[in-house]
Amino acid sequence: MKLKKQLKVKSFRNKWEKLLLNFQLSNAQINSYIRDCFRDASITYSQYLVLKILKAANGPVNMLYIKKRIVENDSDISRLIVRLKTLGYVDKKPNPTDKRHSEITITPEGLEQVELMNQTIHSIDEVFFNLSAKEVKQLNLLLDKIRVG
Repeated sequence: MKLKKQLKVKSFRNKWEKLLLNFQLSNAQINSYIRDCFRDASITYSQYLVLKILKAANGPVNMLYIKKRIVENDSDISRLIVRLKTLGYVDKKPNPTDKRHSEITITPEGLEQVELMNQTIHSIDEVFFNLSAKEVKQLNLLLDKIRVG
C-alpha cells in the first residue's frame, strides 16, 4: 500500500519527510514481526541478541563488549544478563584481574536456545521477500550510508 494512502494524508512537506515516515512505518512493521516471532519464546529479542553476541565471542567478555555490539540502543545490558543468568543461559563470574568487571560466557543451554531461536527467527525474513537479492543489497548499502552519514 502506498504511504499516502496508509497514513491517510494528501501530501508530504518534502521527500525527506516522506522518507522519514516511510522508515518509521517500516520499522514498526518489522518490530511487529519480531514481537510475533518471540511471542511464545522463553526469551526476548534483546536477550537473543546478547546470546548471539556471546556465542560469536567464543570466550568470556564483559558488559562493555556486549553494549558496543548490541543493535538495540535502549537495552539495559545488566538487566538482560541477570535475566539470562536466572534462566541458566549465561555464566557471570568476577574478572580475576579486574574486580570492577565480570566475565560473561554463554552456557550450553544458552547455545541450545540460540539454535532454537535461529530456526524461528527466519520467519522475520518474510518481511523482505518482496525484494530481489539486488534490491536487498542496494537497500543495505543505502542504510549503511545513512548511518555513517
